[in-house]
Amino acid sequence: MPFKPPFTQKISPGDLIYGLQFQRTIYARSLQIEIRLDQYNVRASTVDQYVVPREVDIIRTGQRQFYNMTLPQNLPYFQDFLSHLSEHPKYRTALTYPNEHPSRISGRKCKGSLSWITIGNNNLTEDMHIHFILDGIDMEYVVKKREYPGAESNVTASELRWLFRNKEHPQVKRKIQFWKNLTPTIPPWEESGAVLWREYTPLNPPAGFVGLS
Repeated sequence: MPFKPPFTQKISPGDLIYGLQFQRTIYARSLQIEIRLDQYNVRASTVDQYVVPREVDIIRTGQRQFYNMTLPQNLPYFQDFLSHLSEHPKYRTALTYPNEHPSRISGRKCKGSLSWITIGNNNLTEDMHIHFILDGIDMEYVVKKREYPGAESNVTASELRWLFRNKEHPQVKRKIQFWKNLTPTIPPWEESGAVLWREYTPLNPPAGFVGLS
C-alpha cells in the first residue's frame, strides 16, 4: 500500500479508515464496509473504535463500542494499542486523563494509533494498513494549523500533519494509502499540493528519530 501507484483497490479486514466522519460513512457504504459503532461481530475498521471506548463511559454508543473491542477478534489488538500508548513517551499521557480538553486527548490517541500501526514494529500490526480519506478536508487549515469549527476536523488535521512529518519512514510509506473521490490517490503534499505544504514547519521531529512526534 504505497504512496504511489500501483495502489490497492480494496480495504481489507483489520485495516483502519481515517478522515472526516461523514466521508468515512460515504466510503463505507460505497465499499460495503461495516463501520457502525454498535456492531459486535466485525473487526474494528475505524480509529474511533480504539479511541472512543476510553473517552465515553456512560452513553449507550460508547458502551457498545467498548464491548465491541472486548470481543475475541478485537481484544488482542485493543490491548496492544493501549500497551503501545502506555509505553510511548508522549502519547502515554492520553491514558492518564489529565485536565485537558477531550479533543486534545483524542488527538493524542489518534496520533498514537498511527504510530502503533506504522512504526510500532510488532507482529500483530504487520498486516494492518491505514486508508486516509481526503475528501472534505481543507488543506489550508491543516497546513497553517488554523482552528476548524469542530474537534473532529482538528484531530483529522493533526493526523495528517503527523503523516507529513513521518512521510520518509519506510513503514509509513508502505502502510498508508490516501483516497479521494472514492479512488486511491497520492499524498496531499505531492504534485499540486506541494507548494502549500512547503508552508508547514513541523515543531516535532519525525517519530523514527526520537519517537516523540
